[in-house]
Amino acid sequence: MLGLATAAGLWTAWAGSPAWSGNSATSIEIAINGMVCSFCAQGIESRLKTLPGAAAIQVDLQHRLVKLQIKPGAAVSDERLRTLIRDAGFDVRRIERTSLQP
Repeated sequence: MLGLATAAGLWTAWAGSPAWSGNSATSIEIAINGMVCSFCAQGIESRLKTLPGAAAIQVDLQHRLVKLQIKPGAAVSDERLRTLIRDAGFDVRRIERTSLQP
């Protein structure tokens, strides 16, 4: 696992998940209420890392955003994201998806 913490947020990327298919990844930006410290960010990150298609997670504490990259061919619903974040003790304000071209 490769990690880098900054004053503005926390960045983590990892490898070793099952193979995937398809030709474009998805970037998901999630605005979160209640995330105010690095402990909050770690709680959210640990929940999102359980997603089978998660490729990278970036937590921006200053703007209360999480950016999640999903591997090509993998799928995760907005409801699944909301549930994971709610179970970590936070509320989701919005979820935006962007398709990433290879």
